[in-house]
Amino acid sequence: MALTLRSLKRRLKKDRGDPPTGRKTLMVMGFMKNESLAVDEWIDHYLWQGADDIVLIDNSSTDDTVARVEARIAAG
Repeated sequence: MALTLRSLKRRLKKDRGDPPTGRKTLMVMGFMKNESLAVDEWIDHYLWQGADDIVLIDNSSTDDTVARVEARIAAG
């Protein structure tokens, strides 16, 4: 299952304002399996680094990694 955090991107753009014309964007991709203890910190780190998009690919996690990410997406 691939998850994207575009709703977080939209929230960040509101906070930072739209990027100036010609600004390069940063997209981060991560492959995760059973990372529920670290996924929130991982996402926060890359948002702090200025990531405009985050794409997470889940490798059949058996813990609540997917649920934690989906909750963040729903929270906006």
